[in-house]
Amino acid sequence: MERRRTIIYATFVALIGALVFAPAVTGGWLYDDHTLIQANPYVHSFHDWPRWFVTDFWNVDEEVVRFGSRILYWRPAVTAGYALDWQLGGGSPVLFHITNLVLQAATSALAFFALRRWLGGAALPALATAALFVVHPTKAESVAWIAGRTDIVCMLAVLVAAAGMARRRAGHHGGIALEVAGTVLAYLSKEQAIVLPCFAAMETWVALGRPPLDRPTLVRLVRGALPQAGLAIAYLALRMLLMPIRGTDIVQHVPPLDHALAVAETFGRYIVLGFAPHDLSIQQGLVHAIHHDQLHALGYVVIGVVSTVALVALAIATRKTRPVIAIGVALYFATALPTSNIAWTGMRTLISERFLYLPLIGLALVAGELIRLAEARWGRKIYAVVAAAVLALSIGAVRRAADYRDEDAFWDRELALHPDSAQARSAAVARDLEAKRYYAALRILQTPSPYDPMLKEELVLAFQVAAVMAQIVPDRATAELEAIDKFCADLIAKQPARLELRGVTFALDLSQVPNDTQLVEARPRFLSLRADLQSRLGLDQQATELAAKAIEDCPRCASLVALDALVLARATRYDDALALLAAAYGHMPAEPLDATRAHIEDARALFEQGQRAQGPAALQAHASEFAKLEAWGRAFTVLAPYEAEITRAPRFAVGFAELAFRAGEEATARRVLAAAKSPAEIDALIAEWTAKMGWTT
Repeated sequence: MERRRTIIYATFVALIGALVFAPAVTGGWLYDDHTLIQANPYVHSFHDWPRWFVTDFWNVDEEVVRFGSRILYWRPAVTAGYALDWQLGGGSPVLFHITNLVLQAATSALAFFALRRWLGGAALPALATAALFVVHPTKAESVAWIAGRTDIVCMLAVLVAAAGMARRRAGHHGGIALEVAGTVLAYLSKEQAIVLPCFAAMETWVALGRPPLDRPTLVRLVRGALPQAGLAIAYLALRMLLMPIRGTDIVQHVPPLDHALAVAETFGRYIVLGFAPHDLSIQQGLVHAIHHDQLHALGYVVIGVVSTVALVALAIATRKTRPVIAIGVALYFATALPTSNIAWTGMRTLISERFLYLPLIGLALVAGELIRLAEARWGRKIYAVVAAAVLALSIGAVRRAADYRDEDAFWDRELALHPDSAQARSAAVARDLEAKRYYAALRILQTPSPYDPMLKEELVLAFQVAAVMAQIVPDRATAELEAIDKFCADLIAKQPARLELRGVTFALDLSQVPNDTQLVEARPRFLSLRADLQSRLGLDQQATELAAKAIEDCPRCASLVALDALVLARATRYDDALALLAAAYGHMPAEPLDATRAHIEDARALFEQGQRAQGPAALQAHASEFAKLEAWGRAFTVLAPYEAEITRAPRFAVGFAELAFRAGEEATARRVLAAAKSPAEIDALIAEWTAKMGWTT
């Protein structure tokens, strides 16, 4: 009967732990999902599995390595899981979401078994506190967001290892195998696996009969944790030598006072999120500085200090009379410590909600003991209170999971919560660029920030502004294209650069920057943009030389390869263009390469057609060739001398007028259309073409 009840309880916890996050299952790729999975060729098959073990988690393509901001994580088990899901689901994000729910259900059940074991077999208190733990809204970041899976897998592995430790100490068969399997999976999933010694100490304490935490007991707990502690130390030493856990482009050292305040603020935010999870965001505690002074949320600092002192005092006071409470508090702090900024990694946010996935089990243990004590005093009525709390947390979890269904709505909410977030602004810009809302993107890019920008951020902003302006300025606006080109050239040369064009003013002086490493890293993007501009101006030799330099600097950067292939094709170097694309396959996302290859192959067919044809047919093929390569000005130049003849041919006039408009010759477009269209019809066509080009203000 007891066994059956335990299985029912575990099943219930597993179901609610997964179901509250089910609203996200129909969602698509979001945020890091695009880079880590959707556009990552190394998880689209098992062909590159050895690479998962010798590169960092974020080393998915050269563009991310060169231009992205990342921390050097090592998580081959998670990458393997992505590859498996991609194969089974044919690249659909739905299966990834389902896998997250299944993993969450399994972890929830194991959490119940662990809490029951730690609470001395008290099944009902374990059920109550496990329910509180598994439906906590902060878990949405790990369950509803595909890329958040690392925390679920790590927690699952840690609990498997803990179950193995318990079986081993109880003399049951299979304990060592379970512990080894869980330990290996944990270290292959996330760096937080270094907390395994805490669970070894916990299982030692349970095996000893959960005694008071006096000095002899503490010594025995330390001894019980030594094997796992030795493994954690060895792991950290190897990581320090081979792949240090640090940011790639952020200041790694902060003044001692700032560091202490950051740690206090982190713990303050942890406590608030743990007990009152509101305003949930993927960017908790953005790190900012003004005039090189780091800003701190003093309210959270105070909460962090006060709560830490209070919890430590509680642990000391209960270490002998109520050791479950003391050890629960200790487990919370010990498992939170690796992600508390105690070791400064320079992350853009002080914490992430997913970092609480594991530490909250320590507070859940404390809650379980308090529930057990309350039940002894007030009876089963206490479970009505617990049920209400579970319901309230579940509602919050469902609502938060629903946020992950729609990427646009997700980032709109983030931008409303954090208008100072560079990431939220960048996502909004990317969305506007994809929809060809160039002026909307420029408005976001020109929004001033009161905080100190990093050099890398300034360079990214400068490139984005120049690239968007290049989309707005038509090919025949030669002086304006040359102004954008000069802006890029000045930046590459570390000269004061200024762009003042069409209501946009942007200036950046790098002449006094002592370390130009980040400028060197950004250089390929500016070279590639210059190559495109020169190509649009018809300067093929200069364009191809710039493209060659860009590819030499970053041969596997997807956006550069695609753009530089177009530049080569415009110079009729079709073999070189297609060879450049062919060499890129397997090392970068295939989608942009496929689209560019299709355009170039179509243009090549038109080029060959023009070589075979004569007269108007040859001219039409040549102009269409340039149009396929989005060189509108050059296409217009081919046909412009024949404007009068084209105007008299209604079948071709509208197409020629649109080409003229795209090239920047609106007056020509209107003149050609006037022969057969009314002013209202002309205005309607001009408005339609303006929207197509993304020139709507």
